[in-house]
Amino acid sequence: MADVLVSKGELTVQLSFLKSLGSLSRSFVVPLDCLVNATIVDKITYDLVGLRMGGTGIPGLIALGRFWKSKQWIFCDWKRGERAVVIELKNFTYTRLVLGTNNPEELVKSLGVKAGV
Repeated sequence: MADVLVSKGELTVQLSFLKSLGSLSRSFVVPLDCLVNATIVDKITYDLVGLRMGGTGIPGLIALGRFWKSKQWIFCDWKRGERAVVIELKNFTYTRLVLGTNNPEELVKSLGVKAGV
């Protein structure tokens, strides 16, 4: 999982060099007022992320990079064995972030947004 930091009204998704290389993306910052809600999911599916448009992906093993679904950009960083937090966004480049983590409840709590399961 990328390093996710919440401070000063911002959500920072910090990618390591290898994650940046594998995702064909750079680290980015999302203002907290762009967050709509966060949902915890146990499995990543095509219905959730759509078509990979840049990055690394092996179905059921890894989903890393930019995805396109229903005219919306989605960023995903997930690997097998992790649960994921799906963060819905408004007024930002991505409309959804899908971030794999071993402790999704803690991540959702740190975001301070409406949570669903």
